[in-house]
Amino acid sequence: MAQAESQKMYTGVATNEDPNGATSASRKPIEALKRISIHGLEPFLGRPAYGHVLLITLIHAPCQQVAIQMLVEDWEGTAINMSLYNAVPNTGKCTPLPDLLKVFPVGTRLAIKDPYIKFYTSGMPGLRVDHIGNVLVRENGGDRELVPLKESKEYMRLFVKKERGKDAGLAKLTEFKE
Repeated sequence: MAQAESQKMYTGVATNEDPNGATSASRKPIEALKRISIHGLEPFLGRPAYGHVLLITLIHAPCQQVAIQMLVEDWEGTAINMSLYNAVPNTGKCTPLPDLLKVFPVGTRLAIKDPYIKFYTSGMPGLRVDHIGNVLVRENGGDRELVPLKESKEYMRLFVKKERGKDAGLAKLTEFKE
C-alpha cells in the first residue's frame, strides 16, 4: 500500500481502545510484554502493538499543546515524536515548561506498554499514548525499578493535591479536576 493511502487510513483518532470503545491501560505486567523497537512497530501502523513494550529515552525538552509532545529515541538510536494525552489535569492552560521538565527531564527513561504508532496530520509517523496507565518511568534516569508515571514522586508532587477527608481529618489524594 502506498504511503499516501496508508496516511489516509490512519490519520483519525487513536484506536488503542477496548472493544466497547473505552480507552484502557494494559493490565499485563511489564515482564509479560515483548520488547519492541520503533522500527519494529511498522507492521502495527494505525493500531496498538498489544503485548509489546517500547523502551525509550526523552532526548529533548517536552512541550504541551493538547498533549505533551516529546522527542524520544529507542535503544537502537531511532528518534520519533511522541504525544502523551491525558497525563496532566485539564485546566484549559498549558502546563509551564519548568513543571514539565521536573516530571520529564531530558534523559528520562520511559516504558510504553502497547505502543501505538500512527501518521500525524503533518504526514510524519509518531507515537500516540492515550492512557497514562501505559507509561512507566525510571525516576531521575537512574537504574531503579520502573514505576507507573502517575505514582512517580514529581508527578504526584505537581499534579496531585491533598484534600481534607471528612473522617477524622484524614488527608486523601485526589486528581485536580477544574
